[in-house]
Amino acid sequence: YLPILEILDRLLHSTTAGGFVEMMKRVAPTWYVQVAPLSPESSGTSEIREDIKSTSQERMKRELAAYFLDVSRVRPLVLLLEDLHWADASTVDVLNYLAERFEGMRLLVLVTYRPSDMAVARHPFLQVARQLHAASAFVECPLEHLGRADVERYLGLEFPGHSLPPSFVTLIHEKTEGHPLFMVDLVRYLRDRGDLVRNGGRWNLTHSTADVARELPETVKGTIGRKIDRLDELDRRLLTAASVQGHEFDTVVVSDVLALDPADVEDRLAGLDQIHRLVQPIRSGELPDRSLSVRYRFAHVLYQNVLYGSLQPTRRASFAGKVAQSLVAHHGADTSALAAELALLYETARDFAASARYFATAAQHAMQLFGFREALSLSERGLAVVDAMAEGPARTQQELALRMAKGAALRSTTGWATPHIEQTFARARQLCHELGDPPPVIPVLWAITLFHLIRGNLLECRARGDELMVVARDSAVAHPIVAAHHMAGVVREFLGEMSEASLLLERARELHDPAEHDMYLALYGTNVGLLARAMSSRPLWALGFPDRALARARETLALADAVREP
Repeated sequence: YLPILEILDRLLHSTTAGGFVEMMKRVAPTWYVQVAPLSPESSGTSEIREDIKSTSQERMKRELAAYFLDVSRVRPLVLLLEDLHWADASTVDVLNYLAERFEGMRLLVLVTYRPSDMAVARHPFLQVARQLHAASAFVECPLEHLGRADVERYLGLEFPGHSLPPSFVTLIHEKTEGHPLFMVDLVRYLRDRGDLVRNGGRWNLTHSTADVARELPETVKGTIGRKIDRLDELDRRLLTAASVQGHEFDTVVVSDVLALDPADVEDRLAGLDQIHRLVQPIRSGELPDRSLSVRYRFAHVLYQNVLYGSLQPTRRASFAGKVAQSLVAHHGADTSALAAELALLYETARDFAASARYFATAAQHAMQLFGFREALSLSERGLAVVDAMAEGPARTQQELALRMAKGAALRSTTGWATPHIEQTFARARQLCHELGDPPPVIPVLWAITLFHLIRGNLLECRARGDELMVVARDSAVAHPIVAAHHMAGVVREFLGEMSEASLLLERARELHDPAEHDMYLALYGTNVGLLARAMSSRPLWALGFPDRALARARETLALADAVREP
């Protein structure tokens, strides 16, 4: 949701925010706390933060739509999102949700994106755009590269009263292929080099167009390379190291990679911004370890691409490993929000074990934020990394963690009983067998049994449930026994064996500790203890105890509310 959060942050801190701050507190508290964190002394802070941890995507979208509706009643609202081809699927879901509720809103959503990048990445916005277009809620305005007349008009505005020949206009258009950014850069380069000078109030060329042409690169990429070549060696190394972290980077990370003084790095980047316009500062502040740093972005992603592409493979791998190590050092134990970035960096550094581990962490983090499609993509990318690891228990462990994450994500994206789920957990079961059936075998067997239950394969379910009971029987901890009794009890209920079902589910209820809610979510993707409590009311009802069944249902609802289980 980063683009949406940035928009809300700008809105709250604008000079005309007025009553919009109080409006967000009231209508969209989940978003407000993320863009304007409450102080520890604020009343209700802990309750709000706890509430946010379990807020569902649906609630967040409802809050945002309600807020924009209220704001647009006061003042027409324009939302600008640049470079949508980099947006995550959850941000696209928000745009789709808003578009379905345009009626009554004075709202214009303006986005920019590169269609080629959208197509290559099979970006989810492509499908959303087709749906919105069909609903007459979307208009695409393709921006062609500038024509010669556009370049001529620009030169007239930038150099009023110039005496530049028509051949020069043609040269600029041909060399930049009409790309606006590089047209501006090339003209500025010629001015700084002294080919364009102002004499007597008029701008002129100091050389012929043919002489200027001989000095210019043939392609846009060459234009960027020429601009970078004008930098001194240290500035080039600094930007090249920054390009490894990504389109956005931190000064303290760059200083770690190159073993430079952080203050010197900040000073040089300030010069690269003010003089060369290659980078732009975003914000400054402290990292989790209290290190001071300035967050920068490249002025255009093509600058980062050219710098990154200039690295030889071994140097690129070395820099990627150092960037990853720096991020881990500055962010401490909690790197879950950075896990995807770290996974990609370690993959480039060819530390495949670390990469797979962070892909698994990133997938789990996405699941906690209800980013199920992101979790599926991350787990599949991690499985591709596992293929590059050496055979052995470490590889098997990493594949098992990623298979579990993939299976949980598949349940929420493709349905609970699709063939892909069966294949994923069947492979996870095989991996457990290779490892000597460690504790993760219980969640795996539970998931396989659930698959057959949803498919209606009840006799198969009974066999699977019995296997689960045998494996869990000697467990030293409670959760495997709770999971086994839950699944075996539900299978018995579906088969009509209500007395046995009630006994099994009652045992699961007795062993379930509500305080271990997060542990259940991490292992099973849901709280199987709460499920067992809920399901236990039905056999009681069928056996002729409606009062006890009703009390059990109310007890379960009260517990679910206490742990804020969406």
